[in-house]
Amino acid sequence: MDIHRPKAAHSIREFLVEIGTIICGILIALSLEQGVEAVHRAHEVGEARRALDAEISHNLLTVHYTIEQAPCVNRRLDELSRWVRSGRNGEQLRLRAHAPGPPGFIFRTSVWRVASVGAVSQMPFEARVGYGQVYDSLEGLEAGVKNANEYWRELFKLSLFAKLDEGQRIQAEFDIGALRAGYAQIAHEDGDFSFTRHAREMGVTKVEQWRDRAEAEQWRAAAADFCKPILATAAN
Repeated sequence: MDIHRPKAAHSIREFLVEIGTIICGILIALSLEQGVEAVHRAHEVGEARRALDAEISHNLLTVHYTIEQAPCVNRRLDELSRWVRSGRNGEQLRLRAHAPGPPGFIFRTSVWRVASVGAVSQMPFEARVGYGQVYDSLEGLEAGVKNANEYWRELFKLSLFAKLDEGQRIQAEFDIGALRAGYAQIAHEDGDFSFTRHAREMGVTKVEQWRDRAEAEQWRAAAADFCKPILATAAN
């Protein structure tokens, strides 16, 4: 194989032409590399947005079914109020069953936790703020659900007593009032509070449907059981 040594430039013009050729080659290579990175970044951002929208859609399903349970929740709280007051006015009414809370759901945030340290940072500023507002409001909603679960647990423990003393009645009435206020906030104007509003602003309005039929049937059975009366009357 013949190896040809590079020839030295014989003039400033030849030197500039060679330097210009090298520089153009480098710029072309860098441009191609940046183009590939831009395509990859756009694909990654698009994939993250689809995953985030699907996660938000699932959480909208959680809110939807929470609102759907509101009538049964109110009836259960009415029964518990009658049960609590009965002990103050005479013989304590009997509960046919203890007082567990309604069947619930778990909000999903795993996509946000993963994407927020990568793909989200590559999104336009408005999109980053928008998704941040969605998940900030979801965090507040999760805190409310956690508090509601605590109130339901307290009522469940109180329902184990055949007769409540005055301190227990005061505690039960407080728990019932707190639950009424919490569910009223969620159900107000068809659940149009910060989480659903921010989700809508990001273009996510579709509520995800059940993917697992067995899970759906299990939840509906639990919801139907929760809607049954638990306060015993003189007739039963």
